[in-house]
Amino acid sequence: MGAYRYALEASYGDGTQVVYFSGAGGNVNPHGDNGCNASTSYKKADYVKWGQGLAAIAKSLTYIPIQDFSTQVEAVTMDATYNMTAEFDANGYTAYERYLQAKNVMATGIVGPGIPQNYKDTYKIYSSYHADRIIKRYEGVNLVMQSNGGVPVTSQIQISAFRAGNIGFVVAPYEMFDSNGVQIKEASPYDITIITTMSNGTTGYIPNIEGFVNGGYSTDVSPFDVGTGEKMVEYYLEMLNSMKDK
Repeated sequence: MGAYRYALEASYGDGTQVVYFSGAGGNVNPHGDNGCNASTSYKKADYVKWGQGLAAIAKSLTYIPIQDFSTQVEAVTMDATYNMTAEFDANGYTAYERYLQAKNVMATGIVGPGIPQNYKDTYKIYSSYHADRIIKRYEGVNLVMQSNGGVPVTSQIQISAFRAGNIGFVVAPYEMFDSNGVQIKEASPYDITIITTMSNGTTGYIPNIEGFVNGGYSTDVSPFDVGTGEKMVEYYLEMLNSMKDK
């Protein structure tokens, strides 16, 4: 986003300072045939071109003035459970079955995306890297549960929100799925609601329910229980609404 920032500042001039917030970037994004090993090289000119294009879009937007500069902050501590026992994907496989499938992929000895086609078609596992992430996720969460007598472990995460005039800010210490971010914005009582993620630390991705069902990178690296993302949305909306009339 550096190129976007510089292009936007240059287009406005007069010492304009642009502040970038890392928004909700998680998505339901199953791996493609190239797997997670695929990489693309971009040149500086590409970023400059994209930045100029985004700056042109930004300048065409309608601006909403800040009505006042009063501020209000709220924070709550919520429980988030490390648990995979209730999870299943679109094919009906449990987390344990996905784990066994991933172990079979690694047993082929093939490194990279060139694994047998039946694994891609049936199990939706597209590379050894993908399989490795599924294995580490399952074994990591299972190890935590074993240390707690086999019972899912609950972790406490502090989340917060604040109001600056007629603008609401959501401060998320994790990578939020974009659909959950849209839910918050659509239900927010403010003229503008800004989602900022990976703030005050990060616990990684917290997928929505659709993400758990369809799988993909963001889900493969998340240790949290199904429904945690939706629970987060409820907490944020409660805080945003609570601050509205204060």
